[in-house]
Amino acid sequence: MTIRHAVAALAVATVVAGCGSAEKEFIESGAAPLAADDLQVLLTGNTIAGRGEADFYMFFGPDGQVKGRWSTGPEAGTWSVDKDKLCIQWQNTKREHGCQKAYRDGNRYAVVDTDGDLHYRFSIIEGNPQGM
Repeated sequence: MTIRHAVAALAVATVVAGCGSAEKEFIESGAAPLAADDLQVLLTGNTIAGRGEADFYMFFGPDGQVKGRWSTGPEAGTWSVDKDKLCIQWQNTKREHGCQKAYRDGNRYAVVDTDGDLHYRFSIIEGNPQGM
């Protein structure tokens, strides 16, 4: 092993050691965190279908508005990207607010909370087929 490879392995090990269990698994499996530009392009004008505490859909409008639909009913709020994190502020709900990292592994995506634990998984649906 060359010194360069040893330094690279140590850097990855240091990053992984500081992560929560889900985030650690994503990194070890080769998943990459989405950068701010990637999040903007991926989400703007599109819908995500996800599974967390319940199945849901969220539409990310180009105007910064986000609309969600869960089995418990609809939600509305605003979204932005800050320092490579997806930030959602819900208006009339007790749903979690804040900024979280998103990871991509091929066509699979996941959002982890600030502790590095899995918040939800999602897939991309082009446009707004749910009419939100």
